[in-house]
Amino acid sequence: MKKLICLLFCCLLFLPAAAQWKWHNPMEAGFPVIQNQGFTKEIGNSYTRLPERAKGVVSEPVWNLSRHSAGLAIHFYSNTPQIKVRYTVTGSLNMPHMPSTGVSGVDLYSINSDGEWHFCFGNYSFKDTITYTYNNIGKDRYHKQGFEYRLYLPLYNGVKWLEIGIPEDAKLEFIPVSPEKPIVLYGTSIAQGACASRPAMAWGTILQRSLDYPLINLGFSGNGKLEKEVLQFIGEMDARLYILDCHEDGVSFDAGSIKIEPITVEKKYFGTRFYFTAHLADRTRRL
Repeated sequence: MKKLICLLFCCLLFLPAAAQWKWHNPMEAGFPVIQNQGFTKEIGNSYTRLPERAKGVVSEPVWNLSRHSAGLAIHFYSNTPQIKVRYTVTGSLNMPHMPSTGVSGVDLYSINSDGEWHFCFGNYSFKDTITYTYNNIGKDRYHKQGFEYRLYLPLYNGVKWLEIGIPEDAKLEFIPVSPEKPIVLYGTSIAQGACASRPAMAWGTILQRSLDYPLINLGFSGNGKLEKEVLQFIGEMDARLYILDCHEDGVSFDAGSIKIEPITVEKKYFGTRFYFTAHLADRTRRL
């Protein structure tokens, strides 16, 4: 009897603590909030990278990889001293050559009133539901409105659902999708994010954070082959720059004879620049 009373007491003790948190689902914001996505009108209420009409058009490997959330982010304002993120993913948590924090983890940065970025160190747990907990975030030196936050999503996994938790007395406001013209990155595994230790360390995301423009990551591991079926979707996007980083998947970039399928770009987008890259590992060719 005493054990039962103690158990009930413990349950009552922890119930108020659980009730002190409120959870925000980005899919319920009422407007698109998934940054760096592309095709927002079609897939803005998901964590994917190609629209449904691409299924059966692009190759099956490309379609499956497009379900991964590489490069996607959620921006929001909050005055909270603590943040929790919980979510589930569609695939395995890690790979033999890449840790769970890179394959399935998230990254959080805060931006203060001076425009300074700070990486938020968090505790994490990889189970059926993945959780990240950020404590002692700090305060802005000028006001009590908190910070702007950038939450970067998994590189090599799909997100089924995600919620951001804050204490009951704190506020959180999602930021709509950026109206800025994006950079579009198309490539293979390195472009998708292999083998970064965490999402914000993918080179495309480092570039995005440095320039502070949206960057749409269309890296498909082992499948950046400049296929016309993929290029036709890329050509639909109004980008300030297209980066084609497909060299490691057997595409030839011999100087003076670059041979790829033509990219049909909407006439209204003429004048956009294309940048072709080659990896240093390939010492036999030069652009």
